[in-house]
Amino acid sequence: MRGRSLAAITFFVALLSVQTALAVEPSCGVSPIQLQILGSATTEAADERAAAAALIWIDGKARVLVDAGPGSGARFMRAGAELADLDVVALTHLRLERTVDLPSVLQPRASVPRTRALSLFGPTGNKWMPSTMSFIRTLFDSTRGAWRHLGELLSPLAHTPYKLQVQDIKPPAARLGVAREAIDPTLTVFTNSRLRLRAAPVPYGEVPTLAWKIEAQGRALVVSSDITVDNDAFRILIQDADMLAIVHARRDNVEPGEGAPGLSPTSIGRLAQAAKVRQVVLTPRAHATLGYEEETLEAIRRHYSGKVTFANDMDCLTP
Repeated sequence: MRGRSLAAITFFVALLSVQTALAVEPSCGVSPIQLQILGSATTEAADERAAAAALIWIDGKARVLVDAGPGSGARFMRAGAELADLDVVALTHLRLERTVDLPSVLQPRASVPRTRALSLFGPTGNKWMPSTMSFIRTLFDSTRGAWRHLGELLSPLAHTPYKLQVQDIKPPAARLGVAREAIDPTLTVFTNSRLRLRAAPVPYGEVPTLAWKIEAQGRALVVSSDITVDNDAFRILIQDADMLAIVHARRDNVEPGEGAPGLSPTSIGRLAQAAKVRQVVLTPRAHATLGYEEETLEAIRRHYSGKVTFANDMDCLTP
């Protein structure tokens, strides 16, 4: 009898050890606020890196997801993030390098079910790109969607508390009698007791694109997409930011081509210094810029005195 008891105790200890090993702890700890890079690559499937995606952790929980490029779904799980904790998903633009893994992140989970709606924001459309609402319907519409088995995410008739509340973010419209320069080009699109989310349209060719500012715990983080030139809205959005995550796809003195949008390191340095940004995070980083970190840092340092970080997948950064 004693032998059986000992065997039972040994079994339960082993089972507990397995469960502990399978449990994934939040990889960014429990700091008040952190930015975690899920994907640090641009469009190339190279270097064993996931494409653009970032998490904002607040008090040890993943509350904001910005983009979901290829490979970021697995990184989301590896980070110990829970879909149930997310307050909002913010998309910078709808090209594949920013959205491919969105369905894998958003699909309902049996292990930790979500019991509330999830706000999802992204740019409006034009003749080259769909609006965010059209894009999400193309994925999840219950009759015509690519993944129509997840139609309950959009259907008002489905008896589940987990719904996607999707909204297209349009640039502020001109108002009669109000000078254009008097209109704030940034938009507050989401607030709750933990955070405030603001957006600004940024220029990226013909693709409607947004930059996002997350304000929480007395800090302000900006996550930008590809940007070809800075504009008034972007300058206002990043003013006095504690952290600016911005694409690094070009080297100085290299002309931007089809595969290399984005500001040069010199332009990034000038912009960050003028806006009094406290920390610059270079992410995602194009393959063509890897190995030129010293050159890039030297170019930025000529104009910017704050902290500069070259981010990689799964890095946790504190503003």
